[in-house]
Amino acid sequence: MPLKKITNEDLETATQKVYEDLRYGIENRHINSAFNRFPENIDEDLIAMKIALIDMTNSTNLNKHLGKIGLNAMVKKIAGSDFDRRMQVGDISLVSELAKWSKEQGVNLFSFLSKYCLYHNVHCYNRDDYSIYDSIVSQHLKDYHKQFNPNFLDRLRQKCDYERFMECIDTVIHENGLTTANVRRKLDWFIWYNNRKPSSTDDK
Repeated sequence: MPLKKITNEDLETATQKVYEDLRYGIENRHINSAFNRFPENIDEDLIAMKIALIDMTNSTNLNKHLGKIGLNAMVKKIAGSDFDRRMQVGDISLVSELAKWSKEQGVNLFSFLSKYCLYHNVHCYNRDDYSIYDSIVSQHLKDYHKQFNPNFLDRLRQKCDYERFMECIDTVIHENGLTTANVRRKLDWFIWYNNRKPSSTDDK
């Protein structure tokens, strides 16, 4: 079966659909507004509230996992990670670093932390250095590069190897000749929006 191809127009169409969606477009605007008003990760109460916002809008079900870590420990870890400076320069190693820490505490928050970093990078600093790892990307990236199958990507998740995951994303971008602005974010939306179930609350 031939691999699917993606064009810049495909990405723009999917992005517009997300913006116009009655649920997801509004949620995206709430995230943009909140992160623009409270971009820094110094005040622990604000970090906790942003964690909750991402959890609710992305259906990541952190309540199932944070018992092993505790919200307070997670907040303090983010606050002590030099988070804001690293977001401003697009330091993708931060996802791996935080995910490895969470795994040491008993639960791998690789997917959630990819979201926490992406939303800051995009909405606070207008950059495009990160991509979201979630179940839909894991299942469907193989449609665009046969090597990037679910087993391969899950091994990256288990190893908390975000740098290698980003190499996979960038390979798909390069092989399809994608050049549109904010291409990583738009590719994420394209894969998610076109492969989600119509009633899905899966993370985006």
